[in-house]
Amino acid sequence: MDTAERTIINGWLNDLFPGIPTLIQNDALIALAAGTGGEQYGGVVISGTVMIVYGVDANGQTRRAGGWGPIFSDKGSGYAIAAAALTAIAQATDGLGPPTALEGALLDYLDLSTPQALITWAYSDPAWSRIAELSPLVGECARQNDPVALSIIEEAAIDLAAAVEHVVRNLNLLNESISIVLSGGNLGSGLFGNLVSQHLHTLIPKAHLVRPAVEPATGAALLALGFLQKGQSN
Repeated sequence: MDTAERTIINGWLNDLFPGIPTLIQNDALIALAAGTGGEQYGGVVISGTVMIVYGVDANGQTRRAGGWGPIFSDKGSGYAIAAAALTAIAQATDGLGPPTALEGALLDYLDLSTPQALITWAYSDPAWSRIAELSPLVGECARQNDPVALSIIEEAAIDLAAAVEHVVRNLNLLNESISIVLSGGNLGSGLFGNLVSQHLHTLIPKAHLVRPAVEPATGAALLALGFLQKGQSN
């Protein structure tokens, strides 16, 4: 969030809650706090419909990668994974790529009869979340050893882990024993989440990978509590 946006939102909040101190933060910091018990130190990677990587060092300096939204790719997001699957089906249909089990999986899931019907489905409502909801099917096909799906999942995991390494390195935390919080629907215990974890263990061996035990709302409450305890105002 840039300064102009922060100023606008602060104005809204001050109008609604006059005299009450406010704290506006990136939702990635909330996810970090949910995994660290409120501590603002370490890194967080979120992969759901979209993705973002966010890091904070001991001095409060921050770095981020991703979070630009699907139009800007956001590699390692659910949207990017699903879009790659749709591309693979189109290429296979045109004879420009290998056959893939993704075709049957997506057509069955969407109750469509031909690959060409995906065109109408996709463009009738190109909402990001609608496309991203196809990403679990890519994971299922990858677990069944479909080479195309495996390639998509593996590439996405590499891209996401590389973004985390970039943020951690730029904060000079590669050799620190930090927590990296894994958040978002794609980073559970499935194939994609496991691959991301494996790559992170290789790239940042001293890091502790953490999956939040509480909801993001609890992370927001912990940040607010710390904010009030320090007597800060924004």
